[in-house]
Amino acid sequence: MLASSGCGCTNYCYVRFSSTLATGPLARYNEMVRKSELREDSHQESIVTRLDELCSRLDRYSAAGSAASSGTSILSKFFSQPSAPVQAPRGLYLHGSVGTGKTMLMDMFFNDVQVEKKRRAHFGAFMVDIHSRFKVVKDDFIRTSGEDRLRNFDALGQVADSITSEAHLLCFDEFQVTDISNAMILRGLFTRLFENGVIVVATSNRPPDDLYLNGLQRASFLPFIGVLKSHCNVASLNSGVDHRIADMKGTPSIGRVFYVLSDNGASAKADKLFQTLCEEEGAAVEPNTLHFLGRTMTLDKACGGIVDVTYEDMCIEPRAAMDYLQMCGSFHTVVLRGVPEIGLREKGAARFVKFIDTMYDNNVRMVMTAATNPSDLFNRSAMRLTEKEKAALEMLRDDLGLRESDLETSFFTGQEELFSYLRAESRIRHMITASYWDACSENNALLSAGNKRASA
Repeated sequence: MLASSGCGCTNYCYVRFSSTLATGPLARYNEMVRKSELREDSHQESIVTRLDELCSRLDRYSAAGSAASSGTSILSKFFSQPSAPVQAPRGLYLHGSVGTGKTMLMDMFFNDVQVEKKRRAHFGAFMVDIHSRFKVVKDDFIRTSGEDRLRNFDALGQVADSITSEAHLLCFDEFQVTDISNAMILRGLFTRLFENGVIVVATSNRPPDDLYLNGLQRASFLPFIGVLKSHCNVASLNSGVDHRIADMKGTPSIGRVFYVLSDNGASAKADKLFQTLCEEEGAAVEPNTLHFLGRTMTLDKACGGIVDVTYEDMCIEPRAAMDYLQMCGSFHTVVLRGVPEIGLREKGAARFVKFIDTMYDNNVRMVMTAATNPSDLFNRSAMRLTEKEKAALEMLRDDLGLRESDLETSFFTGQEELFSYLRAESRIRHMITASYWDACSENNALLSAGNKRASA
């Protein structure tokens, strides 16, 4: 369910648990175990205890050194004496493989922590926002002061200060670094945020020391890892259990909400389910055009909170993460048709993973027709380099004057993509279960009510 957390960033922040449950992450966790909603896991419980302790330390926390908290404008900071960095509690960086409960634990923490100005974001979406703000700040400075003075202007510092004025606690899902444009600015950005007293809590598939592993110009990125570790305690969630699969109630609903196209009548069954869902929605099937940030996206087959789309349209056509986020704000159920078997370098593969991640993070129900079962959807053999591709890389190395070790970067090996594919596979298998659909019921009701009010 998309919801505001008081920081004004409803595209990013969301809460998954009802406030009627026991307050505090540990009390909430123990209650869910008692009700058999979660399996007992002593290692996971130890992590929840650390989150509970952090919740207590952050009770009513405010980044006292920020411009917003001190009652001064950001601009006035440039005309005052530099202040000492704020002594803030250390945050927490949780890492673990797919299905270890990272998202669930972040849900518990973010929902319960008593910080007025808090923001939760997928790290990729956060960095898109950072680059957008950076451009606006830089363009404004050039317009007012001239491009020749830009060299001495700290645009990134101003962006960090604006973030601080909005949020004193930043919670990141899927903290990973794959883009060199992000890697090169993280140290400056987060150094300023930490100096302002901002607390960071993050989840990731990788420990901090493995971020941007083998990335291009990684030596320039390494100081950021030290900055991050000096302000966040690090904990591993790996216990050898994929809770998304282990906690499923019943078997995945293949043939009920997931249809293999080679099975007789698969498309017709998906058509019938769409029709049934539309009857429950009580609205007409018609095109729906979404408007946001100067963009428009027309979806040809929508019915209230339900939309019927194709893999071609969602993943082959040029789509951005913001497109998927806007869909989550308008639809509680997505029917995605024609998903092929996917290899590492398949066109549209990265967008498909982003699509699944966004739908999952925002509790959107999924109906899917695909070439094969979820466990076989990502073709492992197609993720290995062919002899022809290896020869092409050798030629590229010679042409660019690269060392052999340069070919071991994540750009060439696809390590980051492999991580994301494994996560997406686990999430798909969870999304087609009855337990996932039941958990999305609140999001379903709220969006349906909102759509009916909008059309009234």
